Amino acid sequence: MAIQHQQPSEAASTTPSGKPIPPRQRRIALLGSRSVGKSSLAVQFVDEHFVESYYPTIEHSFSKTVELNGRLFNLEILDTAGHDEFTILDSRQAIGLDGWALVYSINSRTSFDMVAIIRDKILGFIGAEHVPMVLIANKTDLESQRQISTEEGQSLAAEWKCGFAEASARSGENVMNSFLLALIEVEKELNPDEAPGGPARPGHPKQSSSAAE
Repeated sequence: MAIQHQQPSEAASTTPSGKPIPPRQRRIALLGSRSVGKSSLAVQFVDEHFVESYYPTIEHSFSKTVELNGRLFNLEILDTAGHDEFTILDSRQAIGLDGWALVYSINSRTSFDMVAIIRDKILGFIGAEHVPMVLIANKTDLESQRQISTEEGQSLAAEWKCGFAEASARSGENVMNSFLLALIEVEKELNPDEAPGGPARPGHPKQSSSAAE
């Protein structure tokens, strides 16, 4: 059962009396090893097309208005492609971030191993045992080169109590759902009574494993 995305509607942007409701602002950092397709995922999410090569030397952000659970969100994606896995964001740069999307490539065991190191660094400089997070397995279009099974990714996400999705930046498959799942994780932390699935402690969402199905 995949997460259903709707185009922002007029009903979601106004009160019953017709007054405009400003979108909630949410900011998510995109992290992972080089060449896993972080920037391509961000471009596909915002512009709905694939870019083969995109090499920003500094942080770049992408934003898109989406609707979730009848409410509008301005979702900003901070692309950290200017960093590598050894120079990820520090605690000062994490100010204002609401959640994290960790990306690996299904055809790279090294990138899969690296997301655990990145997560440990995030938890270390934030000083928390849990943060809103989604684990994204990119490049499902390279199935013949797969090194990490879907079940292995799901198992790691379950261990971390975070969301999980497989996607292809090249084809666009499940890219929107991946970022909506990240938004769900954030809302479960900030607004648990409103998040899909109802009140719950931040953790593995009911939708997390199904996003890959």
